[in-house]
Amino acid sequence: MKKINSYFFSILAALVFSFLGIVFFPSELYTQDMTIHTPYIKKLINPALYQSDYMVNAWHTQKIYNLYYPTVALITQISPFGYDATLRSVYFVYLLLLFFLYLKVSFLLTKNKYVGLLFLTLLMFRFHVGGTATQLIESEFLPRSLSTVLTLSAIWSIFQGKRLWAFLLFILSFAFHPSAPFAVSLFIAGDFIWQLFKKHQHRLSLKIILLIIGILFFGITALWYLPQSNLVMNQEWLAIMKARNRFMYLDMWNIKNWFAFIVLLTPGIIGLFSPAIRKNHLLHYLLQLTIVVSLLVTLIHILFAVAIPAYPVVLAQLMRIWWYPGLLSLLTFAVLANYYLRSKRLKILFLGFLLVSGLGYQHYQKQLFQIDPNWLEVQAWAKEYTDINCVFLVSFDSNGFRVGSQRSIVGDRKDGTLGAYSLIYAKAWQEKKNRLVNWQNYSALEIVDLNREFQFDYLITPVGKTLPFRQVYTNNKYQVFLAPENKCQKRS
Repeated sequence: MKKINSYFFSILAALVFSFLGIVFFPSELYTQDMTIHTPYIKKLINPALYQSDYMVNAWHTQKIYNLYYPTVALITQISPFGYDATLRSVYFVYLLLLFFLYLKVSFLLTKNKYVGLLFLTLLMFRFHVGGTATQLIESEFLPRSLSTVLTLSAIWSIFQGKRLWAFLLFILSFAFHPSAPFAVSLFIAGDFIWQLFKKHQHRLSLKIILLIIGILFFGITALWYLPQSNLVMNQEWLAIMKARNRFMYLDMWNIKNWFAFIVLLTPGIIGLFSPAIRKNHLLHYLLQLTIVVSLLVTLIHILFAVAIPAYPVVLAQLMRIWWYPGLLSLLTFAVLANYYLRSKRLKILFLGFLLVSGLGYQHYQKQLFQIDPNWLEVQAWAKEYTDINCVFLVSFDSNGFRVGSQRSIVGDRKDGTLGAYSLIYAKAWQEKKNRLVNWQNYSALEIVDLNREFQFDYLITPVGKTLPFRQVYTNNKYQVFLAPENKCQKRS
């Protein structure tokens, strides 16, 4: 009966927090990473889309073996709702599973329902993990979102003694996104080495010394030979990536990133020395393990991504391992609050204050990043009144035109993300950036030259710009012109 009540409480709490998340978290269906993922998902459903879009077709060659895309495409096809409603529904399920797993893991480590609820409340702030471009809870159903749920399910299964099931979930999570299971693999390896050392510390002392010497030898050898190998990113590629994908390099973090990182990890660092945490042996050990392993991984990142940018290490984005210490740090904060707030009334008031603050912050973020309805109207017009093969020239700093219009574009700033996977693509994107970043200030003759170079059919400018081309659409903020060398026709 006690176990049933625990599950009922967990499900009910997860439902409440998931509903709050759907209402208050900002939607990023038309912004951020979904502007890359959505076109490819829609292309899987309808291969005729985006035939002339360089980014979408380049993404296909990189993500052909990722299960996320066919999975979401299948869900979208069998869903009775539209794409947006389906993705929001799937996101709700993601939140439900995530909050449920967070709550169960917190119960396992603390055996306290208040701590679990306070932990979920803290997660409503969706803290950024430094400058890694990740948050403890994502705004949409991304590949790493599904991978995280599967990885947490595997961890929970390990604690439940279901090791075969945990292994299968763990392997499956790699097929959606490797970052979450890869980090856990490193923690498991660290735990294995530590337990082995504790068990045989006298007999293994010489072997441990030899292991350390071997690691140092490998590191020095790698530092010596890597610059002469093909594994190191050349300076041109490195410059493009540091300008566009700053989140891949620790030395490119700004003050805001470091502040977020320190705020997130401070409770965990305090917890290492707090009597309230030290007496919870499992939580204290996990804090130690994840922080020590993350520090070692950070050292590898500094050596082989910052000092010598070895491509495999850069691509691994090793700093995202701090997601796990960050998570445990918030749980530590909840344990400390429960320990030092003796009064039940104070505990309830504190939880309520944090919940209102977290929801208020998310509401502010939602308003801050709200998509301009005029921009969505342009996309709707393009989808309704232009041929499927038409190509649009949009502002280089615009976001998400492909998503609502289902039309190809010449390119935008977000497309540069894919430069991490290919030097050829990175150089092509940089050349486009140099040509297109200020095209809306170009004269008519310069736009004609662009048209010949990039073969677009329509161009979108802010209202008020005068061009000697035929205007086919306008609203309060945007106007659409037919390109001088248009090769597709406006549908009537």
